[in-house]
Amino acid sequence: MDMSSSQWMPQIFEMFEELKSQNKDLMQKVENLEQMVDKKPLTLNVAEVAKVLGYSAEYIRRLDRDGKMPKKASKIGQRSRWNRNDIEKMALSKRVGRPRVNT
Repeated sequence: MDMSSSQWMPQIFEMFEELKSQNKDLMQKVENLEQMVDKKPLTLNVAEVAKVLGYSAEYIRRLDRDGKMPKKASKIGQRSRWNRNDIEKMALSKRVGRPRVNT
C-alpha cells in the first residue's frame, strides 16, 4: 500500500460517518411518519365527517336522515361513525358538498 492512498482514509471515514448520521435522521423521520399514519382513525364521527366534506355537523346529520350518507360503521346511542374510506370517496366523488378549501 502506498502512502498516498492512506492520506485519504481519514476523509473517507469522515464521509462514512456523515452518511451514517444522515441515514439515522432519515430513519427517524420515517418512523415519525409511520406513527402519524398509524394514529389516523379508521372511522370518523359527525364533526370529523363535516370537516372532511366542508359542511356543518348539522348538515351531515340532515344528509344522513335523507339517506345520502354512506352506511354507518357503527352507531352507539346518538353517536354515529362512518368508515374513513367511504367518506374520502364521497368527498372525491363530489356527490354532495362544495369543494373543500385548504387553509
